[in-house]
Amino acid sequence: MFIHQTVRRNRSEFKIKTVQIGYTFPKKIVEATKVFSSLRLYVSGENLFTFTKFKYMDPEVPNGNALNMGIENLGYPNPRTFTVGVNVQF
Repeated sequence: MFIHQTVRRNRSEFKIKTVQIGYTFPKKIVEATKVFSSLRLYVSGENLFTFTKFKYMDPEVPNGNALNMGIENLGYPNPRTFTVGVNVQF
């Protein structure tokens, strides 16, 4: 888990940026299938929570311009994404 904290111009934020939870099946169960040698299921999320007193959507402004870093131009906030996956070895 990665947690990000930043203080900018009398604004502070606390973000839960990336979290991944997974389960690796025991080798005994996986080898009983006679198809896989390992199997892992996982769920991950990015940009899950932002705790701030900032009045706009996201204090981490993705404007792509180095001269305007930290300046709110009402651009789109960073997206919240979820991923579900399977890691399999044969």
